[in-house]
Amino acid sequence: MNKITFFVFLLLPFIVSSQILSENFEGAVGVNGLPTGWTETGLSTDGIWEIDNAANASSTYFSIDPHGNFVFTNDDSCNCDKSADRLITPTLDLSTMSTVELTYSVFLENNFEVVKIEVSTDGGNNWTSVATLTDVNGWRNAEKLDLSAYAGQNNVLISFLYNDQGSWAYGIGLDDITVDEIPTCVAPNNLLASNLTSSSAELSWNSNGTATAWNIEVVTLGTTPSGTATASNVTNPYVYNNLAANTGYEFYVQADCGAGDVSTWSGPYYFTTECDIFPLPFLQDFNASNFAPNCWEVASAGDPTSGPSNFGSGDWLQAYYLNNSSNSLSTKVNLYSVGTSSWLISPSINLSGASYNLKYMVGQTDYNDTVANENGGMSTTDDEVQVLITTDGGTTWQNITTYNSTNIAPLTGKQESFDLSAYSGIVQIAFWASEGANNDVADYDFFIDNVAVSQQENCINVSGITINNALPTSAGITWTENGAAAEWEILYGLTGFDPITSGTSIIDNDGTLGETLTGLTDDEDYDVYVRSICSESSISDWVGPETFSTTVLSVNNHLLNSISIYPNPTSNFLNIESSVLVDKICIYSLLGKKILENHPEKMSSSISLQGLQSGVYLVEIQKNNQTKVFKVIKE
Repeated sequence: MNKITFFVFLLLPFIVSSQILSENFEGAVGVNGLPTGWTETGLSTDGIWEIDNAANASSTYFSIDPHGNFVFTNDDSCNCDKSADRLITPTLDLSTMSTVELTYSVFLENNFEVVKIEVSTDGGNNWTSVATLTDVNGWRNAEKLDLSAYAGQNNVLISFLYNDQGSWAYGIGLDDITVDEIPTCVAPNNLLASNLTSSSAELSWNSNGTATAWNIEVVTLGTTPSGTATASNVTNPYVYNNLAANTGYEFYVQADCGAGDVSTWSGPYYFTTECDIFPLPFLQDFNASNFAPNCWEVASAGDPTSGPSNFGSGDWLQAYYLNNSSNSLSTKVNLYSVGTSSWLISPSINLSGASYNLKYMVGQTDYNDTVANENGGMSTTDDEVQVLITTDGGTTWQNITTYNSTNIAPLTGKQESFDLSAYSGIVQIAFWASEGANNDVADYDFFIDNVAVSQQENCINVSGITINNALPTSAGITWTENGAAAEWEILYGLTGFDPITSGTSIIDNDGTLGETLTGLTDDEDYDVYVRSICSESSISDWVGPETFSTTVLSVNNHLLNSISIYPNPTSNFLNIESSVLVDKICIYSLLGKKILENHPEKMSSSISLQGLQSGVYLVEIQKNNQTKVFKVIKE
């Protein structure tokens, strides 16, 4: 995709001895607020014409691009009668001139109003219209008008007549007004930079004369031009090479009419080169002070079918991951307001030559808080966040994954990993967030962090498989992860089972290494295998078997068959009801660590879990050396 290029174009002063008028509105003004000799007439009540910069001249609907100080009339701000706002030059003596040319810069973007250039030769009693201005977006610089019909006269006034036609219109800005003889070598205007790449730009202009060769000077943004060409005797257009990526430049053009006859320099025109293709491995942690990060783009409209639009604004912003200030910075989008359709788009990345993975952290919390949304967050909405990829510069987008009511980002966050081996060449990754069509009550934040693209590596085998707290019908299992996997598969069965064709499989992807095997048979020998899942296409070898035995279940175990526990899940207290007196209650982590022990010696008891972190725990209940184990979820 092409980045948005912002530019300002100022006309360099003409250094010609016969120049009659040159006004850039940067100097002193008289009591009427205009330069010496300038006058105004009109019916409006706001002072008619004023001089100021873009920030002060702009209003709600009349927003002017920067152009130094300039003269303007603002109908949007006044909302008054501006049907005859006339700006008049000082009296001009053209008696010694054989040709006359008016040059000016103008900002006129809307067609509700009419602006005419008029000339008077009788002190302003009568005016002759010589041009009507058209509306074009942005400033038009070095606009020229041939007034040679008035050469030889000594009492000439030129005016710019603004007429809002009785409507509440916008306004006009004028700058760099000069009156001079038409040069023998005419300066170009309407400079333009297009077809931008990371190292080149196609520069073009209107020639305005008969020149067939031009000189160009290109300098980095903010550098004073030297007046010495950096490229000479070039054609129009001209591709300027050897530029730096993601860098602002300004360029100037001079016509070369031959035999030493050259025009004045026109410019500058500002442009910024495209970002270079980012090298791999690629990582964006969103910790830099600027947002969006260097060479990332945001957009506030469009969907995965149409693609992004309205670049430069959007709802993605920088925030602590999961709104927790102890975490590093990340990016988030708030999903609450109907109409939200916000894009966050990565720089270009080259996937050639290997297979790659996309990884990132994802999560959701309540709006500006670290807790879960009280209305269920994304699970109760038609909101969605899609992760997308483009291989054609943003013309089309393909889905990698979608978060919605059936695929929810967790409160605690997690790392996602996706295989990009199906894609090659230059790509961009995008995160598109949509509030959907329904005005849902859920108001929550959706987070993305640590976006990484790296070459796929062999998925490293686990080691150190350990069985913890083997009981008659369950056993805890842990292992050592030797790589960067965050997901594992556990396969188990009676000793001697074939892991290729049989066995019971469990996927561990809850963010905590370790699982509990349940539903086992007492007094049996079991084999267990574990392997790492690094991505959809990168899985380690099975490691195992690790053999263990369940303990013997007492023939009197029926004493514990009538035990019940509730509520489950629970956030505070766990109630235990039994038909017999309970000797001991123990609570273990999934790793087999004993966390709590209680000796109630009664049939009904209640245990506080308020001090425990959210997660899954094992509750072991004993009576006369008989044991029963329950899995409990602490919210």
